[in-house]
Amino acid sequence: MKHFIFSIEFVFGFYCLLLLIVYVMLFRMSSISIRKNLRKRNSRRVQTLMESEIAPGVSIVAPAYNESVTIVNNVRSLMTLFYSRYEVVIVNDGSKDDTLEKLIKEFDLVQVDFLVDYLVPCKEIKAIYKSRDISHKRLTIVDKINGGSKADAVNAGINVASFPYILNTDVDCVLANDTLVQLIEAVLDSKERVIAVGATLRMSNSSYVDSGMLVEAALPKPILARFQEM
Repeated sequence: MKHFIFSIEFVFGFYCLLLLIVYVMLFRMSSISIRKNLRKRNSRRVQTLMESEIAPGVSIVAPAYNESVTIVNNVRSLMTLFYSRYEVVIVNDGSKDDTLEKLIKEFDLVQVDFLVDYLVPCKEIKAIYKSRDISHKRLTIVDKINGGSKADAVNAGINVASFPYILNTDVDCVLANDTLVQLIEAVLDSKERVIAVGATLRMSNSSYVDSGMLVEAALPKPILARFQEM
């Protein structure tokens, strides 16, 4: 019996030791990666990507369905990113409220002629809107028939997008100012062809957001929200 108990203790002890070694290795690798990323953030290259007119172009595609209450602030948030070549394509996916009307009024939109090349399948696109205000030249609004899924709305945005790189996000997500810089850096740094790049998602509870811009990220105070953060 004692031999059996000793064997169990030995197995668990070995497992704990192995787990500790793995955690130490992960901590070491994470520390190296964090230092590397911090050096990149402070590099001249980051500033170049923010300002260069030959940086890779990115189209932000954000579907919107019945987002009347927050749509204006959400769109303004997406238009404040620090990057030189990007556009914001908002897809009004057959909203039943006044989402489209608010966008037209706020951003001085007019319907424009636009030849849509349906590279990927989606429901019919009814109209394309652009702003008469040059300060909103990045913004394109797509008005389409509801396709019953977010994927259909994203496909419509892809069919209208001008740039080769697509960032798909919800219209009510708040992106850090340097989001596009970090995502494009991952593409430029790789020696292999990069198909897709991901990002870290966090809860905005307790974070300080001013005029649609993330000023300071903070850990949510409610316990349930903290579990979501994990």
